[in-house]
Amino acid sequence: MKDLWRKTKGAMMSLMGRMDEYQEAITFAEADQHQLVAREAEAEKEKNEIGKLLVVGSESTFSHDVIEYAIDMARRLTYEIIALNAAPLSKKMMKLVPAACDDACREFKAQSEENAVAFSEAALAAGIAFTHTVRFAETDDAIREVNKEFGGVDFVISEPEEERISGRPVAENRLRNDIHVYSMM
Repeated sequence: MKDLWRKTKGAMMSLMGRMDEYQEAITFAEADQHQLVAREAEAEKEKNEIGKLLVVGSESTFSHDVIEYAIDMARRLTYEIIALNAAPLSKKMMKLVPAACDDACREFKAQSEENAVAFSEAALAAGIAFTHTVRFAETDDAIREVNKEFGGVDFVISEPEEERISGRPVAENRLRNDIHVYSMM
């Protein structure tokens, strides 16, 4: 009941704020200050736009740590989450062996969608908008495609590629670098 009251109160405060803004806009318009009203409206639109957080899975999966980190970040920044699974199948390879690629693509997409269910449920439980997409391209190309399609991706979260350096000394006291976060701006 407390949450319902808080949401209702928040909605009413938001409505009252918008009514004040509309009244101010009308006043400026009546005073022939149309350009000022347009600038303020554009600034308000940018302020209210929800940011996007792109979370790149490790092939067809998302680790528990990445899911938790992404949900926490999206909650704190009021962002929506776009989850991406990318399979590095080149278009050339897909043309050379189409039947095998079709089967592999279907299987990868099915696994990715199945593995994204837990992520989706966690995001929805936290009240965060969630979208899942699968791309058949190198990860960097897939990120560019998603940014172009959905527009305005602010941050990307991903797990680092496994280090394949042999003979590297193990440093037990070194900080772990499990999750990468970078800006698309």
